[in-house]
Amino acid sequence: MWTYVDSTGLSALVSTLKAAKNLGGTVVLFALHPQIRALVKLTQLHRVLTICRDDEEALSRVSTT
Repeated sequence: MWTYVDSTGLSALVSTLKAAKNLGGTVVLFALHPQIRALVKLTQLHRVLTICRDDEEALSRVSTT
Protein backbone atom coordinates (compact mmCIF):
# COMPACT_ATOMS: atom_id res chain seq x y z
CA MET A 1 0.00 0.00 0.00
CA TRP A 2 1.29 3.44 -0.92
CA THR A 3 1.62 5.96 1.88
CA TYR A 4 3.04 8.85 -0.16
CA VAL A 5 2.24 10.53 -3.47
CA ASP A 6 4.06 13.57 -4.84
CA SER A 7 3.07 16.01 -7.59
CA THR A 8 4.29 13.56 -10.25
CA GLY A 9 1.94 10.90 -8.91
CA LEU A 10 -0.98 13.33 -8.80
CA SER A 11 -0.22 14.38 -12.36
CA ALA A 12 -0.20 10.73 -13.42
CA LEU A 13 -3.62 10.25 -11.82
CA VAL A 14 -5.03 13.23 -13.72
CA SER A 15 -3.49 12.03 -17.00
CA THR A 16 -4.90 8.55 -16.44
CA LEU A 17 -8.35 9.98 -15.73
CA LYS A 18 -8.26 12.08 -18.92
CA ALA A 19 -7.19 9.07 -20.99
CA ALA A 20 -9.89 6.88 -19.45
CA LYS A 21 -12.60 9.49 -20.06
CA ASN A 22 -11.48 9.87 -23.69
CA LEU A 23 -12.09 6.13 -24.07
CA GLY A 24 -15.45 6.29 -22.31
CA GLY A 25 -14.13 4.92 -19.04
CA THR A 26 -13.36 6.13 -15.58
CA VAL A 27 -10.81 5.72 -12.78
CA VAL A 28 -11.78 4.29 -9.42
CA LEU A 29 -9.44 4.45 -6.43
CA PHE A 30 -10.04 2.34 -3.36
CA ALA A 31 -8.56 1.53 0.04
CA LEU A 32 -6.53 4.74 0.08
CA HIS A 33 -4.06 5.30 2.87
CA PRO A 34 -5.37 8.12 5.11
CA GLN A 35 -2.51 10.45 4.11
CA ILE A 36 -3.22 9.94 0.42
CA ARG A 37 -6.96 10.37 0.95
CA ALA A 38 -6.24 13.68 2.71
CA LEU A 39 -4.02 14.81 -0.17
CA VAL A 40 -6.68 13.91 -2.73
CA LYS A 41 -9.20 16.01 -0.80
CA LEU A 42 -6.74 18.87 -0.29
CA THR A 43 -6.08 19.05 -4.04
CA GLN A 44 -9.83 18.73 -4.78
CA LEU A 45 -9.22 15.63 -6.91
CA HIS A 46 -12.01 13.86 -5.02
CA ARG A 47 -14.37 15.97 -7.14
CA VAL A 48 -13.25 14.26 -10.37
CA LEU A 49 -12.04 10.86 -9.16
CA THR A 50 -14.25 8.08 -7.86
CA ILE A 51 -13.01 7.00 -4.44
CA CYS A 52 -14.29 3.88 -2.70
CA ARG A 53 -13.69 2.27 0.68
CA ASP A 54 -12.70 -1.15 -0.66
CA ASP A 55 -12.44 -3.32 -3.76
CA GLU A 56 -15.98 -4.60 -3.39
CA GLU A 57 -17.44 -1.10 -3.51
CA ALA A 58 -15.11 -0.17 -6.38
CA LEU A 59 -16.21 -3.16 -8.44
CA SER A 60 -19.86 -2.35 -7.86
CA ARG A 61 -19.27 1.25 -8.98
CA VAL A 62 -17.50 0.11 -12.14
CA SER A 63 -20.15 -2.43 -13.06
CA THR A 64 -22.91 0.18 -12.79
CA THR A 65 -21.04 2.98 -14.57
